Amino acid sequence: MPDAAARRTPRPLYRRHMPKPAQTKRATKAPPARALPKKLAAKDRAAHAAKEQSLAERGFAAVALVRERRRTIDAAFVDIGLALDTLKDPDVLEAMGVDSWDALCTKTLQMSVAGAEKLIAVATRLRRELALGLGVERASAALAIIDATPEDDTVEDVLAAPLKLPGGAVIDVRTAPTAALWRAAADLRHAAQAAGARRRGGKTTTPEERVDFALLRTSLRRVPDAKATLVARGATKGALVRLEFPLAARSNVAKALERAPAPPRRPR
Repeated sequence: MPDAAARRTPRPLYRRHMPKPAQTKRATKAPPARALPKKLAAKDRAAHAAKEQSLAERGFAAVALVRERRRTIDAAFVDIGLALDTLKDPDVLEAMGVDSWDALCTKTLQMSVAGAEKLIAVATRLRRELALGLGVERASAALAIIDATPEDDTVEDVLAAPLKLPGGAVIDVRTAPTAALWRAAADLRHAAQAAGARRRGGKTTTPEERVDFALLRTSLRRVPDAKATLVARGATKGALVRLEFPLAARSNVAKALERAPAPPRRPR
């Protein structure tokens, strides 16, 4: 009787050369992470806290630097405006060999004439502390507001109380956005122009004439005993300026008139 080995059916030849199926390994769980010893954990926390402290110190130092440089920048625009006012003197321009004020701004200084006039107006018409507190744009907008009103107000007067606009709205010039101040100045100018058009037989000055006169009066402050008065003559003839000054100061008056800054452009 054949034995068990003889009775076993031989494996087919083609199956003998086939690779055996890969055996899948059972998934094994990762061993739990060992907790750091107390001394190492405390050292790690101390290093992290030291790094956070270093980063915080760098951040606070950067904030202090930005604030300091911003104060420097803010103070610079007043000094630049005063320097521009000096450069606008015709005698200074002639001594420098510069053809004109426009040429000095656009070619030598590489800045627009309107921008230079804005800096001059802020630097010469406002107290230094007030100009620094407001900044160039807010100070220019505040000047546009007082120039658009018939009253002889100052920027301090406008900042002291809420401002009522022609449409009935009220804004606080101290806290309102700068864009809102420019819109308020435009509304006031338009209302003044409309009121002047409706007025029959009456004579008034336009906001533009009041701006020109305010700039002129600012320049004349350097001439002792000089007095200027704005006289309304109606829209057809335009405003008239009456000027009184000592005869001996005529040359200084002539220089002041030439140095009077042009009114800055205002958005419509």
